[in-house]
Amino acid sequence: MNDKKCCHELLNSISDYLDGTLEEQHCRELEKHLKECENCNTVTNTMRKTLDLYHQISKKECLPDDVRNRLFECLQLDEFIELE
Repeated sequence: MNDKKCCHELLNSISDYLDGTLEEQHCRELEKHLKECENCNTVTNTMRKTLDLYHQISKKECLPDDVRNRLFECLQLDEFIELE
């Protein structure tokens, strides 16, 4: 199997790997590949950091409704947009 095909197949498993749901055998294969492939390691670390940032941001409290309404009013937005 050529390197690009191997990378593509293993990188399809990154999400499951980072979620901790990847089967043990595939996990070992991916970890071995990540030790040998700088590009895939970079992609995996970037995805890991992105997920960490997302989880940090989603834990922060949202603006209170009255503050958000005033902000939208100042920005001259017609609709109150619900951000999740």
